[in-house]
Amino acid sequence: MSAETTSRRADTAHETSRNSDDGFEIVEHDLDLDVLSIPESQDGTLIPTIAVTEETERSKGTNASRESRPWPIDYDEFHDAIRGEDFDGVKKMLDDGANVERGTDEGESPLILAVWKQDIAMITLLLERGADVTRPFDGFPPIHHAVMQQDRAAQIIQLLLDHGASLEAVGTEDINALHFAASNGMIHGADFLIGKGVEVSKTCADERTPLILAAKHGHLAIVKLLLAKGADLHEKSENSCTVLMWAAEYGHHEVVRYLLEVGARVDDRSVEGLSKLM
Repeated sequence: MSAETTSRRADTAHETSRNSDDGFEIVEHDLDLDVLSIPESQDGTLIPTIAVTEETERSKGTNASRESRPWPIDYDEFHDAIRGEDFDGVKKMLDDGANVERGTDEGESPLILAVWKQDIAMITLLLERGADVTRPFDGFPPIHHAVMQQDRAAQIIQLLLDHGASLEAVGTEDINALHFAASNGMIHGADFLIGKGVEVSKTCADERTPLILAAKHGHLAIVKLLLAKGADLHEKSENSCTVLMWAAEYGHHEVVRYLLEVGARVDDRSVEGLSKLM
């Protein structure tokens, strides 16, 4: 070993050295740093040394931990799995850390997607994992979308209610789930909601009731249901237009005929002085 090397090492406090069995020289420091030093080359130049520290060991542990972590969730795949009713795939992604509230680029929540598919098992899974039963899409909460699901409506609505949804929830223009069902002709949802105690004559914007909305949109079956459940045949909206006037205004002749048969008055007038005949 050269004099220069010896001098350099002498400047480092409290070093000791020993030779390994294979000819390498181990230099030990009080700083808990073990340096493996390969003997000098023939021209006296030191060959680079390899140092292993506690920090390096910690880094190795971090890298190993990263390697064991699951890959980031592909949320397009997650949403496609819900649409494709792939229960096991969705469950696995949730187990791997998928966010149950991560929506599509269009804003649909996973729960809304499952409701649209009428997938009871998927809806149940998402609700059990904490899906928000109040989160709206397109201005309306999940219970409104549930009433649109034909003969599955009652089962889906009940699932939502069991997980905290409210029968009083409203969306755009203070429309509740029964208003929504009446406007869209959803007889199963409307019947179930009335059976759960939703008020049949509750008003939304412009003082419109479910019966007025059903007449306006020409849904005769809903008109009959609401009247059978106690709705007032002579209800009026904010401008004093009657159920009969709304049906006539939009040309729903079957509804007009039925309303006349059950006693709707033809001489009622709106605040503008209009009757159903004008």
